[in-house]
Amino acid sequence: MESGRVSGVLSHGVQEPAFLSMLGRYRQILSSVYGPKGASILVLTPAGREALVCSSSGIVKQVSFAHPCVKYVNAIISAQNTSCGLNGLYTGLLCVRLLEESLRCEEDLPHATVSCVSESIITHLLDLLAHSPGQVVMDLDIGDMDQVVSFVNTILGAKGTLDLTPQVQDVLSINIVKAFLKSVPNEYSSEGFGHVAVITQEDSASIESQVFDGVLYLEPDLQHKHIARLQGQRNIKVLLFTVALACTEDDDSVSVRWGGQGTKEENFIHSVLPCLLTTMKIRGVHILANQKPVDPVIKFELERGGYLVLERLGSNTTQALEQVSGCTPVSSLAGLPHQLTSAILGSLTSVELVGFAGRNYVLLDHCEGNVSSLLLPAVSPSVLPALKETVESCLAALRMVVVDGKVVAGGGCLEAWTATRLRAFLTSSTSHLNLTPSITPHHTTKVGSVFVRVLMELALMPSGGLSSRLDWSVDSVFHHLWHTPPVILRDSPTTEDTAAPTNIPTWCVCGLVRRDLVKLKYNGEWLPVEFEVNPIPGTTLTKEVRRKRDKPRRAVVVSGGLRSDNAGDDNSSSSSESDSEELKEKRNYDEDSLEGSNSTNQEEEDVDSLEKVMDAQEEEIDSLEGKLDSSDGDGEEEDSLEGILDKTSELGCVGAERDVPPQVHLEGHVMGALYDSFPAKFNALRLALEGFSQLLHIVLPQHLTHTSSVHHHDHLQPTSPSERLYTHSIMPIDFYYHPMSPPCRSVMLTAKAVGVELNLKKVDVLAGEHLKPEFTAINPQHTIPTIVDGNLKLWESRAICCYLASQYGKDDSLYPNNPRARCIVHARLDFDIGTLMSRFANYAYPVMRGLPVGGPEKLEKLHEALDWFNMALADFTFAAGNKVTVADHSLVAGISSLEHMGIDLERHGRVVKWLRRCKVVMKGYEEVNGTSAAQFGQFLKAKIEEGSKTDTNKTETKTDTKTVTK
Repeated sequence: MESGRVSGVLSHGVQEPAFLSMLGRYRQILSSVYGPKGASILVLTPAGREALVCSSSGIVKQVSFAHPCVKYVNAIISAQNTSCGLNGLYTGLLCVRLLEESLRCEEDLPHATVSCVSESIITHLLDLLAHSPGQVVMDLDIGDMDQVVSFVNTILGAKGTLDLTPQVQDVLSINIVKAFLKSVPNEYSSEGFGHVAVITQEDSASIESQVFDGVLYLEPDLQHKHIARLQGQRNIKVLLFTVALACTEDDDSVSVRWGGQGTKEENFIHSVLPCLLTTMKIRGVHILANQKPVDPVIKFELERGGYLVLERLGSNTTQALEQVSGCTPVSSLAGLPHQLTSAILGSLTSVELVGFAGRNYVLLDHCEGNVSSLLLPAVSPSVLPALKETVESCLAALRMVVVDGKVVAGGGCLEAWTATRLRAFLTSSTSHLNLTPSITPHHTTKVGSVFVRVLMELALMPSGGLSSRLDWSVDSVFHHLWHTPPVILRDSPTTEDTAAPTNIPTWCVCGLVRRDLVKLKYNGEWLPVEFEVNPIPGTTLTKEVRRKRDKPRRAVVVSGGLRSDNAGDDNSSSSSESDSEELKEKRNYDEDSLEGSNSTNQEEEDVDSLEKVMDAQEEEIDSLEGKLDSSDGDGEEEDSLEGILDKTSELGCVGAERDVPPQVHLEGHVMGALYDSFPAKFNALRLALEGFSQLLHIVLPQHLTHTSSVHHHDHLQPTSPSERLYTHSIMPIDFYYHPMSPPCRSVMLTAKAVGVELNLKKVDVLAGEHLKPEFTAINPQHTIPTIVDGNLKLWESRAICCYLASQYGKDDSLYPNNPRARCIVHARLDFDIGTLMSRFANYAYPVMRGLPVGGPEKLEKLHEALDWFNMALADFTFAAGNKVTVADHSLVAGISSLEHMGIDLERHGRVVKWLRRCKVVMKGYEEVNGTSAAQFGQFLKAKIEEGSKTDTNKTETKTDTKTVTK
């Protein structure tokens, strides 16, 4: 594309029937593997091979769709899997289903209207969930084994393709928790969590899982005598390779050149083997480990020399060995033997031979390594990849729980709560959505029903897929999902209370809300789930709709037994006839699936929606029917009746928000309940909703989107997020920086977050490179960081971060468009440069000029600034809200340096927790900031200690002089 100067690609319009059909097929693939009822699917890969797929990562890897919109959804799924390790399928399903329904909605409404209302609803939903509502969110005690095991069990149970027995699943859940706890360091360190190596058992009869301290390695032809030599030693040195020590077909992959008379293999051995033997002998190496193969001759000679050789470790075991031993792997054979003499060796404190299920393993460990191995139970080869991936998801979820101990109700209860709250909000009022005057309540109802319907579909899918709405209920207190067919209430001349059902289960679907809690403590009731939003009170109804509305009906309500249906009806014969018609109508509706509810014309939707309101207001309507009959044709009384109905509708919006005390919250852990990680689920919802919003922006006028050909433009510039989605960046941004500079690191974190490639140009400030004419021509202030993006030259790190987030961000999450949210971001950025970094510099930077460090008063000033930031974090999860912004990138670069410098951050508890969250959720944190922050902090610390020793020596010298004088 670069050679052809291609700047953008336009594809088929998303409103074309072919695209909608393709989107439906893609959604079916996602839903077929989702939830406990999901199954593996057989797909034909682009390479022409068949593969079994049962996970989101497998779908992204194996299933190919050419349309950019689907590729964008795949990118969202991958982003969720990368950042959180779970809920990837959920993210894709929600995004695709919303796009499907919204495009169908555009058959009746203008695109701009659908987009505007959708964005307002998305903002409301994210704000609703960002406050961790107590009706669905609770804290998980990481120290309570029962709670943590239940949490892990939920994740394992959500994958129906694993086919694990309850006993095997329970044992595996316990072992996952054990392995994770063994990898957690006793004290918090800058490296964060340890590592859990997940090991599979192939061709084994064992169905047990097992946990080991250290790295577990299986080698069929292992020499036991070499392991016996190492037992009892406490400093076992390891040399690790990630490049094959064998001659491969691809000569370019082996950076060794030979000119001998023998074969390539012989010359390779003669070039590498002497270097290995000499280096390992001089440096006292005991173990040679390699992620890839080792030539048999080299292995034989090394073992004959008394060395232990471990080959074909794989990436997972290699990473674990690297962490437990602290070594740095050799990744290239160029420049032998210098590569070997300068390599950083690892250290182990024990090497043991262990047996399990008739097999011998080598267990490599270090007493301070914080690495454990989890040996999975033996399962079918087709299930093995899914099992390993699910276990990795469990471990990722546990890491998130340690950082943020909140969990959310699973099993569909979160989605039911969200749909019910949204429905109540849209039914009562839409004034808070800040919509334009051209958008009517009908538009809001239509688009709002899309969100409610999709959320309710997702709520029902974990329990077996789509089914009749009458098989499910939502309570009026917690708004959780309950599996209970409702009872049709009838008038009874002899029984006062016919509303007490006998089929309400003891617990809701997630198992966190008990029936007695809703019924007795909060005087709640159960209502059938709804997939549509009722017409907003105060809207005008047509005569035909009003005539159908006035037809006598009885309410269908599953009650808690605390409210009776005492609506009087003097005309008993017409009532029984009406009941008969209604029962027949309900039976017909009960046979309809959820999917069938999507294909109704506008008039039928108005009637159905109004009838639902009438069902919930049965007593009020019955009392007004006589007035309506007696005043037929009287327009004033009819309008008066409309006003009365509107008022009653405002008071009883299907009981969704009625009489719910603000302090309602989940009362605690329940054994066997279904949980999800709240940070992971919230991130999945945010990615799906914001991704859906971006895809709506991509919908261009039909005359601009009909072509699928590639167009050549010499100066096509992206002007919107939708155009940026298609834009191919030809040249990376030039970035002048120094890796130890906190402002430079903040820019690199923002670039990582938005996916921008930086052309790194290191400027050695200590050597005066920033004063050279070629640099001052770019930046007269001769400061770093500085970027050059086309004809834009920009310095000042916080300005650069804001520019990158605005220009290249896929959404406004890093740098919000909302004025209220953006002003908080700016407040934190100003605090960082004007207060925190200023006091940091006043205290520590004098040592860089050979001056003594600032005194205790300047250190206390620095702690005062940290305390202010600590108080600011009381309201938010991150610096300027509940998600990462450019303010976090700027602050974390400096505060992480303080951590490594030895500043006592434990005095500021929220700051410590915030720093842990940043290390987990920020993309590329360790690569961009972790190592450089450690180097900078340790550099300043060493300078301070050096200055302190100098001052001490001067004081001692003066004392000695005075003594001699005396």
